[in-house]
Amino acid sequence: MIRLLLFCTIILLASNTADAQVPDFISVKKRSGVTVRNYYAGGWPITFKAKDGRIYEGPIKKIANDSLWVTFYNVNKMATIWNTYFYDTVEVYSIPFHYKEIDHIIIPNVRKKKGYLFTLGTMMQYGGFGYVVVNAVNSVYLKDSFTSKRNLTNVGIATATGLAGTLLKGRYGNPYRKTKRYKIVYVNMQ
Repeated sequence: MIRLLLFCTIILLASNTADAQVPDFISVKKRSGVTVRNYYAGGWPITFKAKDGRIYEGPIKKIANDSLWVTFYNVNKMATIWNTYFYDTVEVYSIPFHYKEIDHIIIPNVRKKKGYLFTLGTMMQYGGFGYVVVNAVNSVYLKDSFTSKRNLTNVGIATATGLAGTLLKGRYGNPYRKTKRYKIVYVNMQ
């Protein structure tokens, strides 16, 4: 009896694994071919900018036939009888996107890093150029020389800091900007 049960279990497991198919997926690769991130169906979140210029974000419901279905939630703020509010999901729907409609995919760790550097650039601009303005106002108000050697050194350092902040802010200002470093590849596993 145990042999029969063991034999049936082995046959059942073998038949289940033999028919299993690997699902299609979307891969983001560097130009050199190195995979940066893979996106699979089944609730994996994705954020991307489409060719129409809109940014879409949501979990992936299905990937098949060169398309991916992204799930969107319509959440509304509802009032209660006690004059408080709660959020309620009114509607859930999926929209298919052909993978060539995707302009670029925003990678989460790149977005975090770029957001930090954008903030750092803004602070460097305020600090550097703010020091130059305050120093010029103080020179006029106190009738000090703006062109003294010590003062010009400090103003030069502050100006360089402000310009470096401008460069950081310009380079990392928009985390949704398309870069040519990555390409989107549809991997068909059928």
